[in-house]
Amino acid sequence: MIVVIVSYGTNRFAAGSLLVVIATALKTVAAVLFAWLADGSLATWGWFYLTANSLAAIVTDAEMLFYIQSELDKVMVLALGGPETAGIYAIIMRLVDLTALPARAFLAVLTQRLMRTSKMLDDLETRVLLEGTVAVVSTAGLLGMAGFL
Repeated sequence: MIVVIVSYGTNRFAAGSLLVVIATALKTVAAVLFAWLADGSLATWGWFYLTANSLAAIVTDAEMLFYIQSELDKVMVLALGGPETAGIYAIIMRLVDLTALPARAFLAVLTQRLMRTSKMLDDLETRVLLEGTVAVVSTAGLLGMAGFL
C-alpha cells in the first residue's frame, strides 16, 4: 500500500491505480477459485488467502525494489566513504537530476515529433545526430551546473 501512496504523491496516478487493480484482481480470483474448488474449511480458505496476498505483495514489491535500488547506492557511499563523501555524492546526484530536466523536456518534444514523422529514424545520420545532441546537451548542462557551483 505504501507504493500506491508514494505513486499518488509523485503524480503517478496510473501506476498507483494499476497496482490497486492488480492486487484486487488477484484476491478476487482467489476468492472465486475458493468458492468453486474448495471444501469450505478455514484451512483451505487460509491457503487461498495467503496465496492471493503473496502474489499481490510480489507485484508491489517489484515496484518497491526499483526505488530501493535507486537509493541503495547512497547508503553504500555513506557506509564505505563516510558522511563527507556521501554529502559530495548527494550534491553530484542532485546536479545530475537538475541537468536531466532540460534533457527530459527536449526528449518529450523529440518523441512527439518522431511519433508524427517516424521516417526521421530511417536515416542513420539523423539518428546519430539526435543521440549526439542529447549527449552534448546533457553533458553541457552537467558541466555548466558543476562550474556554477
